Amino acid sequence: MTYCARCGNSANKGNHVLCRQQLAVEPPLHCTTCRRTLAVERTGADWTATCKKHGRTSGTLQSA
Repeated sequence: MTYCARCGNSANKGNHVLCRQQLAVEPPLHCTTCRRTLAVERTGADWTATCKKHGRTSGTLQSA
């Protein structure tokens, strides 16, 4: 199963349009594999999120 990185609910159920819009300008909150809350470090527009089980991921936010 895949989870929404913003709300943590199943990515296959419901409408995640608002979640995707928020993820363009904010770092993810949840691991998309296990739904755990991520530890997020942000430096300007760049972010690094760490899941205790699945490791690190990183990205760059769009300008608000």
